[in-house]
Amino acid sequence: MRGNLYKLLAVVIMVSFIVGCGLKDMTNAKENVPMIPTLNEEAALKLRTEAIAKFYSVFHDGGGSAELNDERIANDEYYYYFCDDLDSLEKIKAALLPFFSTDIVSELVDSYPISEINGKLSYQPYDVGSMLKWDEAKGTLKKDQADVKVYEFIVPDIDGVTEPIEVEFVNIENSGWRINTDPVNIL
Repeated sequence: MRGNLYKLLAVVIMVSFIVGCGLKDMTNAKENVPMIPTLNEEAALKLRTEAIAKFYSVFHDGGGSAELNDERIANDEYYYYFCDDLDSLEKIKAALLPFFSTDIVSELVDSYPISEINGKLSYQPYDVGSMLKWDEAKGTLKKDQADVKVYEFIVPDIDGVTEPIEVEFVNIENSGWRINTDPVNIL
């Protein structure tokens, strides 16, 4: 009887070992799959707010915390020099990429009035604001795929009239969510 007990114990240990190894392999396999972070309404609105702030910082202020002043005027066509932190197209792209998709960043840089004047990068300040109250926006998830989400936000203006605005977000592997909508459409 004692021999059968040892055999049974040996079988239980072997099965436990095999199952344990199998679970460990499954756990490791699961850890190697990139996790896509969640993007709820609150996180989407926060990213939109941060992205628009960066958009204005780049295309209105010209970077840094500098103000538009006479020292930065590049010519009589209302071009201003970028600040030192944005004195190349690579630096401009790097400033925008944490918030916008690569496609949107490329579109912005390629379509925006950026020139080299007197050997320095210059731009015409984007001087448009918004009458929308984004802090009162309410969102609905319209498209929900693993790496693409579209929220429709109902945003009131200063007169209380609401406007639906769709914002597309794409997940960039190992980087997180980025806006894939032209920022001018989501001011």
